[in-house]
Amino acid sequence: MSGCLEYFSERCGDIEDRGTDVLYEVDGERFEVEERSPGNYAYRWVSHRDPQYGFSVAVSGGGAMTPSGHREHIREFISLVDPVTGYIED
Repeated sequence: MSGCLEYFSERCGDIEDRGTDVLYEVDGERFEVEERSPGNYAYRWVSHRDPQYGFSVAVSGGGAMTPSGHREHIREFISLVDPVTGYIED
């Protein structure tokens, strides 16, 4: 996976362009992805009980990330979430 996962999921192929943000649906969960600067992405889990909950990713060298790269990061994030609490445990 390119980039590094920082703290803070796609039925493959469901992408909706929302201007500067892109909405991904991964495994039934919806994430809004915003490119904050070249290669730096913020992910908000908009289908979560707290729609501000999410994570960020920085790609080495500031390169663009592919849709499949976004899906990978989202799936990795979801795999870390406790299904009981809905959050990543500290």
